Amino acid sequence: MKYIMLFFRFFENSIIKALSFRFDFMMGFLEGFLFFVINYLFFNTFTDQTSTLLQAERMVHISCHQIFTGFFFGLFIDNLSGLSYYINRGDLDYLLVKPINSLFILSLRHINIGHIFSTIAVFPLLFVSLRQLQSQITLSMFVMYI
Repeated sequence: MKYIMLFFRFFENSIIKALSFRFDFMMGFLEGFLFFVINYLFFNTFTDQTSTLLQAERMVHISCHQIFTGFFFGLFIDNLSGLSYYINRGDLDYLLVKPINSLFILSLRHINIGHIFSTIAVFPLLFVSLRQLQSQITLSMFVMYI
């Protein structure tokens, strides 16, 4: 329970930080959106030449890729890139003696809100594409996907 509360506290701090630097927040969102556009162009170009995937199937593939990479970039990339900074400044020792799992605090301390929002924005595209493919989505399938 304390990990859930701590995660929401990390999320709240990240929102406050993101809203303090609005341009950085908008650039993070734009980066996530451009990453989606690049993936779309990449998959569209290669699947036109090599396979007979339908447009809706392509959009499902692209949406799933965007969701996974967006969550990775949103949750972990800022923290992983800051690890050398923590080591050089000596902050890693301070984080390791906290009464909480050190992997949790090192992995989820800073959350990139722009990537998380761009990831969430892809879910409607995924659902529309699955509906075009006439796929039945149940709650248990959605939970397993998440």
